[in-house]
Amino acid sequence: MIGLGKWACTVNTMFFSGEVTLKKTVTLDGAPCCLKFDKKGINAIRVKVNGKAVRTVMWTPFEVDISEYVVAGENEIEL
Repeated sequence: MIGLGKWACTVNTMFFSGEVTLKKTVTLDGAPCCLKFDKKGINAIRVKVNGKAVRTVMWTPFEVDISEYVVAGENEIEL
Protein backbone atom coordinates (compact mmCIF):
# COMPACT_ATOMS: atom_id res chain seq x y z
CA MET A 1 0.00 0.00 0.00
CA ILE A 2 1.25 3.48 -0.88
CA GLY A 3 0.33 6.00 1.77
CA LEU A 4 -0.13 9.60 0.66
CA GLY A 5 -0.50 11.05 4.13
CA LYS A 6 -3.47 12.21 6.15
CA TRP A 7 -5.73 15.02 5.06
CA ALA A 8 -7.70 16.79 7.76
CA CYS A 9 -10.83 18.82 7.28
CA THR A 10 -10.19 22.19 8.85
CA VAL A 11 -11.85 25.58 8.66
CA ASN A 12 -9.42 26.40 5.82
CA THR A 13 -10.28 23.32 3.71
CA MET A 14 -13.89 22.58 4.66
CA PHE A 15 -15.40 24.25 1.58
CA PHE A 16 -12.50 23.79 -0.85
CA SER A 17 -13.75 23.13 -4.39
CA GLY A 18 -10.61 23.32 -6.52
CA GLU A 19 -7.98 20.81 -7.56
CA VAL A 20 -5.22 19.19 -5.54
CA THR A 21 -2.30 17.27 -7.04
CA LEU A 22 -0.54 14.59 -5.01
CA LYS A 23 2.79 13.18 -6.22
CA LYS A 24 4.86 10.42 -4.73
CA THR A 25 7.93 8.60 -6.00
CA VAL A 26 7.88 4.90 -5.18
CA THR A 27 10.27 2.07 -5.87
CA LEU A 28 8.60 -0.92 -7.53
CA ASP A 29 9.88 -4.23 -8.84
CA GLY A 30 8.06 -3.99 -12.20
CA ALA A 31 5.48 -6.65 -11.26
CA PRO A 32 1.79 -6.13 -12.11
CA CYS A 33 0.47 -3.19 -10.11
CA CYS A 34 -2.99 -1.81 -9.40
CA LEU A 35 -4.06 1.36 -7.56
CA LYS A 36 -7.21 1.07 -5.45
CA PHE A 37 -8.99 4.09 -4.00
CA ASP A 38 -11.31 4.56 -1.06
CA LYS A 39 -13.02 7.44 -2.87
CA LYS A 40 -15.35 9.48 -0.67
CA GLY A 41 -16.53 12.99 -1.43
CA ILE A 42 -14.22 13.30 -4.44
CA ASN A 43 -15.65 13.75 -7.93
CA ALA A 44 -12.76 12.44 -10.02
CA ILE A 45 -9.18 11.23 -9.68
CA ARG A 46 -6.83 11.67 -12.65
CA VAL A 47 -4.04 9.10 -12.52
CA LYS A 48 -0.63 9.65 -14.10
CA VAL A 49 2.38 7.36 -13.85
CA ASN A 50 5.82 8.57 -14.89
CA GLY A 51 4.28 11.59 -16.60
CA LYS A 52 1.84 9.55 -18.71
CA ALA A 53 -1.94 9.90 -18.32
CA VAL A 54 -3.41 6.52 -17.35
CA ARG A 55 -7.09 7.04 -16.58
CA THR A 56 -9.59 9.23 -14.77
CA VAL A 57 -11.48 7.38 -12.03
CA MET A 58 -15.06 8.53 -11.51
CA TRP A 59 -17.17 5.40 -10.93
CA THR A 60 -16.78 1.95 -9.37
CA PRO A 61 -14.61 0.05 -9.35
CA PHE A 62 -12.29 2.68 -7.93
CA GLU A 63 -9.13 1.01 -9.19
CA VAL A 64 -6.66 1.39 -12.03
CA ASP A 65 -4.27 -1.20 -13.44
CA ILE A 66 -0.98 0.67 -13.94
CA SER A 67 1.13 -2.37 -14.85
CA GLU A 68 1.97 -1.17 -18.37
CA TYR A 69 3.13 2.22 -17.04
CA VAL A 70 5.47 1.18 -14.21
CA VAL A 71 9.11 0.17 -14.54
CA ALA A 72 11.44 -1.68 -12.22
CA GLY A 73 12.92 1.00 -9.97
CA GLU A 74 11.62 4.50 -9.26
CA ASN A 75 8.15 5.52 -10.49
CA GLU A 76 6.29 8.79 -9.98
CA ILE A 77 2.60 8.39 -9.16
CA GLU A 78 0.50 11.54 -9.60
CA LEU A 79 -3.14 11.92 -8.59
